Amino acid sequence: MAAMRSALRDLPKVELHLHLETSLRLRRMAERLHPDERAYDGEPHLIASPGAFTGYDRLRRLRYAGRAGRIGDDAYTLENAFRITADLLAEVAADNVRYVEIRVGGRRGFTTLGVRPMLEAMAQAAEAVEARLGVRSNFLVTIVRERGPQEAERIVAEAVACRDCRVVGIDLAGDEANYPPAMFARALDLAREAGLGITEHAPHLT
Repeated sequence: MAAMRSALRDLPKVELHLHLETSLRLRRMAERLHPDERAYDGEPHLIASPGAFTGYDRLRRLRYAGRAGRIGDDAYTLENAFRITADLLAEVAADNVRYVEIRVGGRRGFTTLGVRPMLEAMAQAAEAVEARLGVRSNFLVTIVRERGPQEAERIVAEAVACRDCRVVGIDLAGDEANYPPAMFARALDLAREAGLGITEHAPHLT
């Protein structure tokens, strides 16, 4: 078994679905920087109440509320955006991933830091890691259905303006039952016309 794991690790790989913000990287970083402080115990940051959902959709919102949703706003800095991007890319490089696409911006990073500043920090980290470890990377900007079509169009417009920051696509995520894809047709058309790829989180079976 160990030999198989080693062989799999050594194989060159492509990773097309990694999320930056909903990982635990920011929380772990905050805990390392302030080991003597209690974990963030305020109300979690939520886009939609988990109680409004059932099955897996409810589970994943509860999971977010208990993890990334409890990261304090002070952890959202450009320096930390650079560090967690570099950390993520270094981790995948250790598994011999040669190319990775990172989804970003669906939760709090863009609202706290701004679209271009955060993407610029991430792109700087990606450039540094690529030069050091050889792993190539690009970014998909997430638009969240619960925030509505007008914000989606605004985020897409900003993403299009940030193609120089390794933006290659748009990811539509969130509550599809109450916010069907048709509501976001204009936003997705804007992305398509600008040459960006489009991915969509499919509904989960429960």
